[in-house]
Amino acid sequence: MLEIELKEKNIQLESTITVYEQLICSNEGMQMLLEEYEMRVESLQSDKSKLEVMLERFIREERVMKKERSEGGNVYKALEEDEVDVKLAEELNARSDPQSFNSLFHRQSSGLYLYGSKQIFAKIHNGMILCNLHLTYIVRIGGSNLNLEEFIRTYGPTELEKINKQAKR
Repeated sequence: MLEIELKEKNIQLESTITVYEQLICSNEGMQMLLEEYEMRVESLQSDKSKLEVMLERFIREERVMKKERSEGGNVYKALEEDEVDVKLAEELNARSDPQSFNSLFHRQSSGLYLYGSKQIFAKIHNGMILCNLHLTYIVRIGGSNLNLEEFIRTYGPTELEKINKQAKR
């Protein structure tokens, strides 16, 4: 009878040890997962902080650009990180005409602008030179491509007139 009871206790002990070992393994696995997720959270928090700083800088630069545009008339200030906007600024600021068509350009996102009341997509076109040896710029509106000079010549006076009418209201 004692032998039977001893065997039962041994079986219970072995079973308890097995469960205990499984719990330890499971706990170690959970601990590893927890550490992995903690590292991921830290990384995401760091990325979020960097993006918040970039956004704050972008907002400050956008305010400065708007202020400079309103004070400077024809000077178009580009967002330095945006290759398209930098090229657009170079082309606009190099123009010889004194009219204030430059102030009609308002960047919405990379390559996307409001020009007066028209939304346009602008891009640097694989180094292709159109109409003017200095223009590698294309403005796309309504399915047809125009170089920047043609676009301003075509739409500038009308858009400037629209804005002037709105300002008088």
